[in-house]
Amino acid sequence: MVKKRRLWVSVLLSILTPGLGQLYNGRPWRSAIFFCLLVFFTTIVSWTNALVSFEGLVALLGTSLLVWLYMLFDTARLSLTGSEYELRWYNRWYYYLGAVLAALVVQQLQPQFGSSYQTFRMRSSSMAPTIMVGDCVVASKVALTRASITRDDIVVFNQEVGGDTIRSIKRVIGLPGETISIRGPKVYIGGKELTEPYATWQEGGIPESDFPETTIPENSYFVLGDNRDHSKDSRFYPDYFIKSEKIIGRPQYIYWSSADRSRIGRRLMGKALRE
Repeated sequence: MVKKRRLWVSVLLSILTPGLGQLYNGRPWRSAIFFCLLVFFTTIVSWTNALVSFEGLVALLGTSLLVWLYMLFDTARLSLTGSEYELRWYNRWYYYLGAVLAALVVQQLQPQFGSSYQTFRMRSSSMAPTIMVGDCVVASKVALTRASITRDDIVVFNQEVGGDTIRSIKRVIGLPGETISIRGPKVYIGGKELTEPYATWQEGGIPESDFPETTIPENSYFVLGDNRDHSKDSRFYPDYFIKSEKIIGRPQYIYWSSADRSRIGRRLMGKALRE
C-alpha cells in the first residue's frame, strides 16, 4: 500500500515517543538512535550526579532541548520532502503503540527524578539572606548517602506541626554528642564560641533566643535559620532536635528565584558558600 506521510501525525508521534516520527516515515535506524538517546538521558538523570550542580542542569537541559528540536525538524523534513511512501511491515498502529509502551517501560525501570532529587520553594525568610523568599532550590537525596552531615550544612527535613507534616530548610549547627548553648547572638559548642559568618539578626524579631547548655542526642542535630530573629528552629521545637531519619535532602543550588534573578545558579553547599 502506498500512502503519503502526514506532517501533523509525524510530529505528534515524535512528541509521544522520541524516534516514533522517524519510524512513521520509514527510517527505523534513525528511530532507534533517537530512542536510545531517550534511554541515555534518562540514565544520566537517574544514575549520575549531573543535576547536583546548576551547570550540570543547564548542560543537560540544553543538550536535551537541542536533540528534541532536531528530532522534530528531522521528522517534519521527512514528511514534507518525501514522495508517496510504500507502507512497511512496521507501519501499523499496534507497532506504534508498542513503541510508546516500550518507552514507558524504560522510564519506569529507571529511578525517577524524585528518588534522587527534589525541588523546593522557600516561603519564609528564616534562611535569609542565604535563601530568600521566592528562591527555588534543588535538593539532592544522593548527597545524604554519599557524605555524612556536617556542621554548616543546609538540610531539608520533615517536621510534625499540629498533626501535619511540613518541610523546613535550616542549617545544621550542632552534631550528635556535642554540647550546645546560645546566649544572645552567640552560639557555643563545647563551651567555645562558634564563628558564623552566615548568621544575621534583625530588629523586631524573636527576642527569646537563649538556649541552655544541652547535649545533643545520638542521631540528632541542632538546626538554626540564618535569619536568627525570624526563624522558628531548634530553639523552639518541642523536642529541640531533628532526628537524622527526618532529613530528606541537602539543597545544592538555586535554580530559579522570583526575588532576584541574579541569585539563579548560586551554590548552597561547600566551601564557596561559607567564605
